[in-house]
Amino acid sequence: MAVKRDHYVDDFICSTDSVPEAAKLISDVTIVHARGLRYPGWDDVLLERDYAKWVDYLDEVRKLSQLRIPRCYALRSSKIELHVFGDASEHAYAAVAYWRAVRPDGTVHLALVAGKSRVAPNKVMSIPRLELQAALLACRLATNIQKEHGIATERRVLCAPPAELDERSDRNEWRWVNSADNPADDATRADCDLEWLNGPTFLLRNEDACRSIMTSSMNA
Repeated sequence: MAVKRDHYVDDFICSTDSVPEAAKLISDVTIVHARGLRYPGWDDVLLERDYAKWVDYLDEVRKLSQLRIPRCYALRSSKIELHVFGDASEHAYAAVAYWRAVRPDGTVHLALVAGKSRVAPNKVMSIPRLELQAALLACRLATNIQKEHGIATERRVLCAPPAELDERSDRNEWRWVNSADNPADDATRADCDLEWLNGPTFLLRNEDACRSIMTSSMNA
């Protein structure tokens, strides 16, 4: 009980083994961050509700050892598309990318390529500005994936709200999807959803069904 009552901010940061780990912890955890630093001093005692969040976070981290992600994309198709989703909330913004391979028999295979998430800045930003950050993150992710993989894609689709975006993408690549169909939304709200790992189910449908969900950003 003494440890619970006397848990300080420096205990929070010093629970890591190295400076890089501490830096990553600071960037990943939003407990101290929520709408400005609540604890200005190293010796400030964490509020009970914040300590409870910290304990819950540690419990979730321990579960990461159970996570398994296939390393093989198993595309086996001449028609391969790269779909990248981006979204933002007041707490974070994120982007996630998937290969979509249409096989000769018409079946569709999805494979997670990469995902990125960022905690929103301490300075409060509007949701539209954070969504622009998510769009830029998605754009950079798509560019890096194509550069590093060298996989020929039939098309690239960016699903996010659309100076640098114009340089890195074509306006015709942008689409809008609602939050319920956007897997990047999970990362912005700390939700645990298999859709992040497996990809949105609507991408498994035929082209017409996909188009009905992904609206051209120029018309949204």
